[in-house]
Amino acid sequence: MQALNIEHQNFLYYQTYIVITSPITQFVLIVFGFAILKFCIKSIQMSQVSVVAALYLIISFQPGIVGNLTQFLSCRKIEGLEGSYVSSHSYWMCDHPMYLRIAKIIAIPGLLLWCLIVPAIIFAVLFYNRHKLQTQEMTTLLGFFMRDVKPHHYYWGVVLMFMKLSLSFLVYGGNKDAEIQTCISLLIIWAYQALLRSRKPYKEASFNQLEIALMNLLMFNVIAVKYLINPSNGQLISFGSIAAVLALNGGFILFMAYKILPLTLLAIVGLFKPNVAQPEPEELKQSLIYHIDDSNTHL
Repeated sequence: MQALNIEHQNFLYYQTYIVITSPITQFVLIVFGFAILKFCIKSIQMSQVSVVAALYLIISFQPGIVGNLTQFLSCRKIEGLEGSYVSSHSYWMCDHPMYLRIAKIIAIPGLLLWCLIVPAIIFAVLFYNRHKLQTQEMTTLLGFFMRDVKPHHYYWGVVLMFMKLSLSFLVYGGNKDAEIQTCISLLIIWAYQALLRSRKPYKEASFNQLEIALMNLLMFNVIAVKYLINPSNGQLISFGSIAAVLALNGGFILFMAYKILPLTLLAIVGLFKPNVAQPEPEELKQSLIYHIDDSNTHL
């Protein structure tokens, strides 16, 4: 802060502002870079670059931004001190005028933007174009977001986004009681898994099975960390639980690599195959009649 000549009181403002706007800044830089590159490579489609970059940055940054902002907006007690302090900045009191101003002007609007408005816009775009999602244009623009799901489950990326946001909000800004956090976390994961079992949204059956297994593993990890890996249970139970967590997580990673890697390689190979348009049935019929007439002529 001294090197940048930033006062201690202003650091909280700049840090919160950077957290919210960092993906927007990166998006502008990416689009600007491709706009310059377009002078050399005319085939670059700026609309495609913009949409793909925006979706990638949203998916990459959104959980972290929501986690930071919910932690910024939550307060906690510090033993031996009076008053409440900001969870992410223990030197700031929650009733400090500057903190309240930053929360009102930056943090709360930013949380609404990334937690509600952005997912709502994505869903609105998908819903509005739901009958055109399989066209070449929409596949190019939104394929990154819905490539692996069935056409009638185009909204599944938004469902997954809300599940991640719920867990992030619960951990960083929800109820601080560990028991309540654990129960609600397990309830959210179980509800998502139940929805996954009933809908089976992914095109590949193995993807549905893998995500169900991942949710089971995630629930086991939550239970193990909260209740089993605890010195009060004794060293044998704690070390046994750690070994079980490591074995199950490591085995799942290897199994996932074994299942997904071949499908990923096939998808990559498919990107380099030329797209040959298949003839329509009427065109195929006319071509067949032409060849038959041509053969009769030669005979």
